[in-house]
Amino acid sequence: MIALLLVIVGFLLVVGSARALRNAGATGSLSASDADRAAARQFLHATAYLTNTQNILILGSDKRTDEAMWRTDVIMLAAIDRVSGRAAVISLPRDLYVDIPNYGPGRINTADFIGSAEGKSPQAGVQTLRDIIERDLSIEIDNYVRIDFDGFKQVIDSLGGVDVEVDCPLEDPYLLEAIGVERIEPGQHHMDGNFALAYVRTRRQGGDFDRARRQQRLLMAVRNRALSTNLITRLPQLLPTRAYCAWAAW
Repeated sequence: MIALLLVIVGFLLVVGSARALRNAGATGSLSASDADRAAARQFLHATAYLTNTQNILILGSDKRTDEAMWRTDVIMLAAIDRVSGRAAVISLPRDLYVDIPNYGPGRINTADFIGSAEGKSPQAGVQTLRDIIERDLSIEIDNYVRIDFDGFKQVIDSLGGVDVEVDCPLEDPYLLEAIGVERIEPGQHHMDGNFALAYVRTRRQGGDFDRARRQQRLLMAVRNRALSTNLITRLPQLLPTRAYCAWAAW
């Protein structure tokens, strides 16, 4: 089982580059009828130059061994065109309101848990998200990858950390608890797994759209790190031993 960032790095190494599509989704209120269609239009317009894409659903959950319920707060789509050597990444807002099959209206970040029958069938949870995206955004999903906090941190640490260019001050009391400082100053920071997780999780400043932007920024930092190191020799270390993660194709 390979964690999120390792899988994405692998694809980025194949295609050579990626273009981050930021802040996708609707403006104003989020609803299944308006926000989903707006996000679909933006995605299809932005990726119109891509043909024969492989679409990967990337899921990051807050699943913990001591808690029964989890939420999938990271939902990203990577569209990869191996022929042209291009890729695009889009983040879906976690509070997007959708119609969850066999349940009813709810936030998209709960669809994974609800669809899995409260954890009894993880594959069914991913299938539920796949059905929602294909139904509302008209985007077919070919593969998916899912991780939890431990898998994320292990991958970053196995790479020896990553260098991230922080573009604006970031302040949140959560940071003090997580990494010992309440404010991250602008500039380049070398982040270990714990630091990186805190950087992508905080949302007190800028909300979910800014958090999605930071997640994409970190993804590119991982790509740069992988390009500068011999990633293949690190594969045994990059396989999380305790993490809840999965990679699969339908």
